Amino acid sequence: MLRKVASRLLTTPRFRQFALAGLLFSLMSLLVFGLIYLATNRFLERQLDRALEAEMASLLAEGSGRLARTIDQRQAGLGTREFYYLYQDRQGRRLAGSLPAVSDVAGWRMLSPPGRQPDGDDQSLRALARRLPDGRLLLVARDTDDIDDISDFMEQSFGIGFTLTLLVALACGAYLSLSFLRRLDGITQAISNIMAGDLTQRIPLGAARDEFRELSLHLNAMLDRIQDLMDGMEQVTTGIAHDLRTPLTRLRNRLECALGGPDGGGRTPAPLVAALEEVDGLLEIFNALLRIAQIESGARRSHFILVDLPEQLLMLQEVYGPVADDGGRRLRVETVPGLTLPGDKALLIQMLVNLIENALRHTPPGTEVRVSLTRADDGALRLGVRDNGPGIPPQERGKVLRRFYRMDASRRTPGTGLGLSLVQAVVGLHHGVLRLEDNGPGLAVWIDLPPS
Repeated sequence: MLRKVASRLLTTPRFRQFALAGLLFSLMSLLVFGLIYLATNRFLERQLDRALEAEMASLLAEGSGRLARTIDQRQAGLGTREFYYLYQDRQGRRLAGSLPAVSDVAGWRMLSPPGRQPDGDDQSLRALARRLPDGRLLLVARDTDDIDDISDFMEQSFGIGFTLTLLVALACGAYLSLSFLRRLDGITQAISNIMAGDLTQRIPLGAARDEFRELSLHLNAMLDRIQDLMDGMEQVTTGIAHDLRTPLTRLRNRLECALGGPDGGGRTPAPLVAALEEVDGLLEIFNALLRIAQIESGARRSHFILVDLPEQLLMLQEVYGPVADDGGRRLRVETVPGLTLPGDKALLIQMLVNLIENALRHTPPGTEVRVSLTRADDGALRLGVRDNGPGIPPQERGKVLRRFYRMDASRRTPGTGLGLSLVQAVVGLHHGVLRLEDNGPGLAVWIDLPPS
């Protein structure tokens, strides 16, 4: 779980922007520090060189006759002890001072402190050597510890500052990215619920007055408008179905009365029979529309009980098995006992009836319809209805779930185009998932129903 959150966090644009901004800021700080570091070191080195030059001038002002005694006095503590000295003759013999003899070269150099072997890694004395008129060599040195300490302090300070800058940038990026992901997850969840049919869901606004809040306000306003339109359309559909079902029922009763009475010729008038069939078809459509509207409103959830689906499947096999045999087909049901779930029993039976009738209607003679019910690994009940009919092309599978939609090949067979729409509504009422797949040949309808 933590790895998944970290993976999402690292891929968010906001986190990468903060990380990049922190890196750029740190690089700019590195550049500025480099300039300050070089300028400070150069300034301190110049100050050190001036101090050495001043000390050299002070010694030379004493004169060559008193030079050795002055050096000894200063080293003994009568003067400053910040400097190291060397006074040697032209043969390289030391006359005064604590530094070892050096090569006969005047100018600036770096030396090792007294008592250490000279090497290139431990030369911490800055020295100035002068050749005197009588051929002797005078050298004044001073350690660079202060400069080194300041340099080390600046390096450590920048290292800590560089690290803290990156950590603060990453922490800010992580915090804002997590906030962004929480807002995004809230929007995604609301959209998922809306796509599942719950049009009452709205995008959470959040406390911050930012772009997300403005976007959420506009999206919620759009959803309010869509819900109003859907409610209006549903009311129109339901109203038409309610208003027309009553006169159609009266018309059907009159047609039945007319068919039941004497017609004078001893024959049932064919137009009356056709009219009665058309009225029955219209009543079936209106009843299906009312049932779908009632299901989608969620009102049927109050009728949920524990339903034994294997028992209902076996009952339907007894009913539709002979019907399939009469048409030269076979209905095979595969299930195990004990697979129950809370649901609306009447609607679940209607869903199974629609699926079985649809499969038998489109399955040619000599084939079979297989109905299976098992428990999936996640605990859901998996219902499968597979036939060997013409199937449904992939580009049509989303459309056949719409109301009244029928493919061109199905228009020659009886039906209203509401069977799969009713199945989809029942599956949605039970928070299930409906999939249409190829059965090679034929159609495979798979439905996953959660156990609770």
